[in-house]
Amino acid sequence: MFDSVTVDLSRIDWQGISGISDALMVLLNIILIAGLIVGYRNLKESILSRDASLLIWAMERMTEIKGDLEAIRRSPRYGTLSDLSDPKFSSPWNPDIEGAAYRVSVELQRLAYLANTGLISKVHFRKIWGPTFVKAWDDLEVWVKHKRLKNKEPMEVCDGALSRSDFERFATECRA
Repeated sequence: MFDSVTVDLSRIDWQGISGISDALMVLLNIILIAGLIVGYRNLKESILSRDASLLIWAMERMTEIKGDLEAIRRSPRYGTLSDLSDPKFSSPWNPDIEGAAYRVSVELQRLAYLANTGLISKVHFRKIWGPTFVKAWDDLEVWVKHKRLKNKEPMEVCDGALSRSDFERFATECRA
């Protein structure tokens, strides 16, 4: 049945076919580039959405510790770093202020971790809470270092201290 069908390829203009395939390749490349652009925009939007969600969460956390921050600021200073070398040194704060210091330092450690690890933009955190971090670190530095001594940790982050290390680093960055 197909014995009488013959295809004469010598009559095909191969340059024309090459031109058509070139045009198809250009069209495919345009479609791929458009897909990449759309994908990039979607990715950018999702990152902005994630950052916004994290900022809203962070704002809620900061609102929760606002009263604790005020209580710490109204309380007498914890002491000085030189007081920590005295073996008889004990906390001048009552248990309520100690609890407030614990809650504030834990929350600010978490938030600073997000910023220090790049999970959220440091620029946003510095603009919104930079002064709060600096003031809180000034108020809690001796308390944190006293806790480090009690836990037999080095007092300084550069020496390997782990307790509230992100909080200290971020507050120091915000101060600069």
